[in-house]
Amino acid sequence: DLPQAQDIIAHLVRGEPWAGTFRIITKSGGARLMHLSHRLITGDGGRVERIEGRGIDITEHESLRSLLNLAETSLRMLGSEVPVGLWTTDTELRFTSATGSAAGELGLQQNQINGMTFREFFVTDDEAFTPIEASNRALKGETVPFDLEWGGRYFRALVEPLRDARGTTIGTIGVAVDATDRLELETRIHELEREILVLRHGRSGSTESAAGEILRVGDLEIDPAEFVCRRGDEILPLTPIEFRLLLELAQNAGHVLTRAVLLEKVWGYDFFGGPGVVNMGIRRLREKVERDPTNPTLIQTVRGVGYRLLA
Repeated sequence: DLPQAQDIIAHLVRGEPWAGTFRIITKSGGARLMHLSHRLITGDGGRVERIEGRGIDITEHESLRSLLNLAETSLRMLGSEVPVGLWTTDTELRFTSATGSAAGELGLQQNQINGMTFREFFVTDDEAFTPIEASNRALKGETVPFDLEWGGRYFRALVEPLRDARGTTIGTIGVAVDATDRLELETRIHELEREILVLRHGRSGSTESAAGEILRVGDLEIDPAEFVCRRGDEILPLTPIEFRLLLELAQNAGHVLTRAVLLEKVWGYDFFGGPGVVNMGIRRLREKVERDPTNPTLIQTVRGVGYRLLA
């Protein structure tokens, strides 16, 4: 860029330092973007003795910034109807950016998390924790989809390697869509279908567990024959799915049941939802059977595995 080069020279001739970006052509014919800075070193009497210059290749940095600008533009075009969050990290899983309409729901406020590691953000060093495990796999070159429950919301997420212009992995880039409303709708539709089957064929045909002795857990009384759960004289308003979920946990009290097992036993192998529907079912069940749903004492979460009802 001859005019820019002449401008740099003019500054230096006038004794003025210069700094800025400068486009150069390499011997192979490719283009690189450099950040150049010059300063003048003076001796006795203020005479310039030499000029020191520094150049930093920022081509990949600018490519990444262009990518993020494009992603942010795309997210804005999606509008508020599709709550999406986008983030990037470096190879140490430190956040380097966050944007999108769902970023706030995920807790990804740009000015608060930059430089924060995944472990600090999620308050865990558990390498098996889904977002950490998925991101570590992304650093190794995989594209990894996963479900995430966070802040009372449910997200369908995807993370993949973030590469520079040479193809070197320099971090991860992830996107998450808030699927809470859709998942609740899918779950309710499925529950209604099950309730219709109960009305058509009777309770005995709707569940393998709709018979047996009364189970007692804490101050709860679970009656499989009557398909009801009581606390004292009060009948708790459980849906058929919620009752089946509680019954399955009660019949295996003290033992951990994985989300996959609960999904098959309660919702059925033909249900097209993922593990997130189990998390949502547990949350709704806790709201009805726990004294304090925010501090559950009956239904325990076993991180990375599933759930257990206290014996």
